[in-house]
Amino acid sequence: MPELISIVAELPAIDFPATKTFCRDVLGGELLAEYPDFLIYKINGIELHYWLCDNKNLPEASSIYLRVRDIDGFYEKYKNSGHVVLSLETRPWGIKEFYLQDSNGILYKFGEDIS
Repeated sequence: MPELISIVAELPAIDFPATKTFCRDVLGGELLAEYPDFLIYKINGIELHYWLCDNKNLPEASSIYLRVRDIDGFYEKYKNSGHVVLSLETRPWGIKEFYLQDSNGILYKFGEDIS
C-alpha cells in the first residue's frame, strides 16, 4: 500500500546569500545541497528547501508552521536574533507560539500545543 512518509516545505527566496546566513546562523541548519536555483537545508532533522525566485511578493506571502517541543527553549534561542516579529504568547486555542521572519519576508511560525 502506498505510504506518505514526509512533507518537505519548498519556500521561495529572492536572496540566496541572506537565506544561507539565516538558515546557518539563526536556525542552526546544515546545508545539504546547493544549486544555482535551489538550496536544501536540514534543521533539527527537518528538511527545508528553497527555490530562487525574482518576485518579492512570493516569499513575503509565504510561511511555514513548525510544531515543536519546548517552545520556551526555542524562544530563548531566537529571541535576540533580530528576527522575532511576534513574541512568545499563548493563544486562546491552547497553542503557545512565536514568529520569526527572514530577510526574504518568509514567516517561520513556531508553536507548541499546551492544552
